[in-house]
Amino acid sequence: MRSFVTGLLTASLAALSFSAMGCSSADTATTADSVSESADSLVVTSAYFRLESKNADGSYVVSLANGGNIECPGTGTTRKCTVPSLVVPADCDFECTDGLLSLRGISIVRGVLASVVDTTTHKRIGRLTAASGFDTFDGTLGTYPIYKVAQKTVVCKKAPCASTIQVTKLNAPAGATPTTVTSVDFSTSHDPNYVLDATRGLTQMTRPEGLLATGTISYGVFHADRVWRQWTPVADCDVLGAARATWFHTPGSDEVNLEFPTTLAAESYHDAKGRQVNWLVKTSTDANKVSFTGGMNDLWAETFDVSTTSCAVTVTGEH
Repeated sequence: MRSFVTGLLTASLAALSFSAMGCSSADTATTADSVSESADSLVVTSAYFRLESKNADGSYVVSLANGGNIECPGTGTTRKCTVPSLVVPADCDFECTDGLLSLRGISIVRGVLASVVDTTTHKRIGRLTAASGFDTFDGTLGTYPIYKVAQKTVVCKKAPCASTIQVTKLNAPAGATPTTVTSVDFSTSHDPNYVLDATRGLTQMTRPEGLLATGTISYGVFHADRVWRQWTPVADCDVLGAARATWFHTPGSDEVNLEFPTTLAAESYHDAKGRQVNWLVKTSTDANKVSFTGGMNDLWAETFDVSTTSCAVTVTGEH
């Protein structure tokens, strides 16, 4: 598993552009030679977009995630927009393009749709510059809205620090208040990978881009249905794997290793078989590090940070 970095790429940054003939390496190039920016560029929409389909000429049909009208360059207000130029982050390699742009699942990108001047035709065209990209296990969307689910940690001076989980509908109006939930349930997720290993989703929730998922909220619990995998941006460090290796060891017959969403839940847990519980909790995250608390039974024992770029571990406190 690789952790992910954040930041919105503007159209002026170097990136890969997918041309009219497809997504193979022979058909990819930057758009600097054919499209002009500066004063000729007009930002239309910054939002989450769904890639609906790809046309024979290489253009993409896009819509707003969760629906709604979009200001389409050269067309005006419409529900769907044909975009001749799609630019993805430079770290979107073959594996990423094969997953994100194959459209085998429901592909969503967060980015900016702009009207730019093509220096070859001297006509305005639409360009979608993506900052991040996601897709689902298959091509079914289900019936629920798409949300961003993010774990936020309250800043405190001494570990363990409290955390909250906030759920926000994609493309909600500016100033919309997120819904706070106590936990996320992946047991009925459409993607079996998240049913078998819920830590996939819990890890995504701590990243800057958060977790994209459809679902419902009941009694303070978000029940995930469709779940999106994040393809880009990426880094080559498995933060959660490093944390597990740091704190956990192969348990004996009288021990068990468990992960919990909060320190309170970990300290309150009592093993039905009377085993010693070695537990791990993610307590905070930012672009440079993810913080963890490790403990045994009803006491926390150590806090440490894992670098998101190198996976280096720094112990920050001991009980």
